[in-house]
Amino acid sequence: MPSHYVGRLPCACKKPTVRLFTLTSLLLAHPLSVSAETNSASDDQHLDTVIVTGTRDTTTTARKSSSPVTVISAQELEQTGQSNLIDALVRLEPSYEVPAHRSNLAQIIRAPRLRGLGGNQVLVLVNGKRRHASSHVNTWGEYTGSAGVDLEQIPFSAVERVEILKDGASAQYGSDAIAGVINIILKKKSEGGSIKVGVGSNSDSKANPDTNDKGFTRTVALNDGMKLGEEGFLNFSFEWKDKDYNNETGADPRVTSGSPYVGGIFGGPSSRQWISGFNTGYELDNGIELYGFGTFGKRDADSKQLYRVASRVPAVYPNGFVPVLNLDEQDYEFTFGANRPVLGNGTLDLSATYGVNEYETDINNTINFNLYQNTGDAQTSFDVGSHKYSQFMVNLDLVKPIEIGLLDQPLNFAAGLEARRLGYETKAGEVSAQYGGGPDAFGSLTDLDTVDASSNVFAGYLDLSAQLTSKWRVGAAARYEYYDDFGATINERLTTRYDFTPRFSLRGTISTGFRAPTLTEQYFASTLNSPSYAEVQLPVDSDAVSSVVGAKKLKPEKSKNISLGVVTEFITGWNASLDAYQIEIDDRIVNSSPIYGDIALAAISANGTVVNPGAEPAIMFFTNALDSRTRGVDLKVDHLTDLGGYGRIRWDLGASYTKNEILKLHDSPASLGDQPLVSALNRYQLTSLTPKTKIIASANYAIDEWTVNLRLTHYAKVTQLSNIGGSGATDYVNTAKARIITDLDVSRAFGPLTLTVGANNLFNLYPNKTIVESRRNGGNVYPSFSPYGINGGFYYASATYRF
Repeated sequence: MPSHYVGRLPCACKKPTVRLFTLTSLLLAHPLSVSAETNSASDDQHLDTVIVTGTRDTTTTARKSSSPVTVISAQELEQTGQSNLIDALVRLEPSYEVPAHRSNLAQIIRAPRLRGLGGNQVLVLVNGKRRHASSHVNTWGEYTGSAGVDLEQIPFSAVERVEILKDGASAQYGSDAIAGVINIILKKKSEGGSIKVGVGSNSDSKANPDTNDKGFTRTVALNDGMKLGEEGFLNFSFEWKDKDYNNETGADPRVTSGSPYVGGIFGGPSSRQWISGFNTGYELDNGIELYGFGTFGKRDADSKQLYRVASRVPAVYPNGFVPVLNLDEQDYEFTFGANRPVLGNGTLDLSATYGVNEYETDINNTINFNLYQNTGDAQTSFDVGSHKYSQFMVNLDLVKPIEIGLLDQPLNFAAGLEARRLGYETKAGEVSAQYGGGPDAFGSLTDLDTVDASSNVFAGYLDLSAQLTSKWRVGAAARYEYYDDFGATINERLTTRYDFTPRFSLRGTISTGFRAPTLTEQYFASTLNSPSYAEVQLPVDSDAVSSVVGAKKLKPEKSKNISLGVVTEFITGWNASLDAYQIEIDDRIVNSSPIYGDIALAAISANGTVVNPGAEPAIMFFTNALDSRTRGVDLKVDHLTDLGGYGRIRWDLGASYTKNEILKLHDSPASLGDQPLVSALNRYQLTSLTPKTKIIASANYAIDEWTVNLRLTHYAKVTQLSNIGGSGATDYVNTAKARIITDLDVSRAFGPLTLTVGANNLFNLYPNKTIVESRRNGGNVYPSFSPYGINGGFYYASATYRF
């Protein structure tokens, strides 16, 4: 079987250096909490994992890193009780967040966040290779503008570990790595596997008496490994998930007879998904190692919209109607490559990656008012268009340790080249969906909205690191990157670490970064129709925005990152790290506030868009609207208590403090008059929707065949301005108050079979209710921006058979 770690950055040695420690000695010496494939308090041994994120020195471990890197094992992920990667990480990493979204596609396609910044400012890697982004961009509700990587398309059971670099790394990896990097390492086991079956459900809603829609979830996950001859391996996974709606929508005051609980927009979508993944490698006789890995997934999901009253179209919907948005999504990515020894102890790696995210959208149980009024056609289901984002990438990487007489250890030299071609393509909906204002709730992409755009990117980097003395380590990286639509940029990164004693170290980083505007930010278009108003997202490069509004073409964001940290074993057996950081972003790209009035009408007319009759129209577009600053502190502490014959307890404490500020608002186009480009509501989204503090305290107790996990997560309060849309809407300040959420699970092994029962949010806690006047037709009883959700407790059971 090949020794090459498939997908890692090129290795300077033929076999990765992995040192085995007893759990006791690891805890006495280890300043960071690191995890291997199994990481239970009952383990007798623990791997000091060689990390592949934030460094190209293939002997660096998490505990010796010059930057904060958290390593989370597959077992830790599984013990969260979640069935997908995106939600599992929320329960393990305080600086990681997945915001709740109100409705539409943003309920289904979500993006991870680090250190209070958006999904666009987080780079996601799989086995060290850049993952493609989603083709969807959220333009409505909270967290507008987020268009990151969809982690739900990566099989949960395929993951060996996740490495989270909490530091700016554009100089190493390029665009998007402003807040940090999430690197997902896939399993490479060549024998043995597991099959897991699980069910779970939320408790009955506190806002809606409908007891059927409470997120009942069914999952099946299979992972298996096999040898390919004597020198190869194949590890593959397959998962199937089926989830029902959650409904936390309150009573609609417009309903005067019968049950007023007619809506379903607040809570969560239903979905049916299957995803698969593989990781493979083979070592040839000449020392060349071939490798490949990839994922493929399909998802069909439904998201309910606002209730439309019976008087809307009584002949077609005498009891009113709730439009349902359907997403048919396909996502895949494949990487194939080879590496070989060169220059003695160096390694040269060549790889190619191709990834695609595409989805088709239908709106059902609705009507096109213009079509119905003008032709009598009462069509109720419409194809409203499709989106596709693609990435093709070729990488050439060299790693070579160089002996220098003045240094006790070799200088680690790394350099590489990268070429990427990005593509974004949209297709219009059917003819009947394009007619007039289009279907109620979700307007169709028209022939005028469609785009077929591409961008070429070329990059080269140099990365050096050296142990100058036995206690002092330094690193430097620089990267040149050229975009054919934005020009060139050069970014640098300097890191250092000084070990004053084996139990106390200082580390720090200073770097510059950038994020190029995505193709989706440049060209995304959509129309959302409600009975009273319509929001039209226009591409910033369109004549409607550039000529009529006077908005400028997007340019890259630029950042400055600085961090300083302490790594210590402050009491024997108690290991801690504390890292403070500051991230300043100039020319930050955000979605504009809804812009109303004559300028909106003129832009909509210039674009050829039609909205529903009687709806007040507004336009939005992406723009470099402001400069921001994020400051924060990350804390991590771990300890092991050995109770002898009574088992062991692994204690972990993680905490983050984050403060987002807007330093400067850029001037608005003169055509907007007194309308702000970034309203107070949008400013709240940037500064107040991330909890300033998040604390995770957990205990893992193991004895014999029993394992118990207890986790307490404290979320600070968050606030948001809320309104019901339209230029005359009144703003209300709603709050999701601070909460401590309790997670608990208990497992019992019966040989190869493990049974687990557990709960997320054990005590079924909800955020406080919203201000009544701010509710959208009574629907949003609870604040949809709550960082711990609005669906209360989730209770689950699973059976895992290992073979």
